Amino acid sequence: MSYKGAYDPAMANCSIPRGEVCIRGPNIMQGYLKLEQETAAVLDQQAWMHTGDIGQWNPDGSLSIIDRKKNIFKLSQGEYIAVESVENALAKSRYVLQCWVYGNSFETSLVAVVAPDRDSILAQCAKMGIQGDLAQVCTTDAVQKLIFDDMTACARSSGLRGYECPKAIFIETRNLNDLGQAFTVANDCLTPSFKLRRPQLLGRYHDEVDAMYGKIRSQEQAKPAAM
Repeated sequence: MSYKGAYDPAMANCSIPRGEVCIRGPNIMQGYLKLEQETAAVLDQQAWMHTGDIGQWNPDGSLSIIDRKKNIFKLSQGEYIAVESVENALAKSRYVLQCWVYGNSFETSLVAVVAPDRDSILAQCAKMGIQGDLAQVCTTDAVQKLIFDDMTACARSSGLRGYECPKAIFIETRNLNDLGQAFTVANDCLTPSFKLRRPQLLGRYHDEVDAMYGKIRSQEQAKPAAM
């Protein structure tokens, strides 16, 4: 995988090793008691313990943990996405309360479902002269562009590559709780430790995801052919 981080001319065309962090040694467990299947899932035949963490060797020889293996997927052009890193970058937007990013190996780009930050958006709408409640203002092109552009700016300032920036977003205003949250433990979109339940989110927003990818394809087809 290619180097990820702030641009450094000295690192041009260099590759930094990334992959699952595996550890081995006399201080590593021999396995789970009477749980052969669980043991086989984490200990291979060479006694390497697979941690499930994705690591990156840095130029100074140190190791950084950059994501969990289960949160890594590949886009159709072969680029790997550490989706939690993308979501953390997008969540820096003042207009975003919650964000779920989706992609798969059949698509070239990412899409996102966003629970908007009510107070920040309505305050900005007052400055822009846009009236209405949260659901009403979020249907306007101006507010949708406001949120999308700010998310993209946050992604860029966090050092994300172009393919890591969602190309379309769906702003969820229909199913928010009293705190303005769209993803909760109660609706099975969050685990008890407040991690996103990705399969459940895909099931919940399947139609919206399809619509976003349809919009992206239409925009790409409408682009004039390169000379």
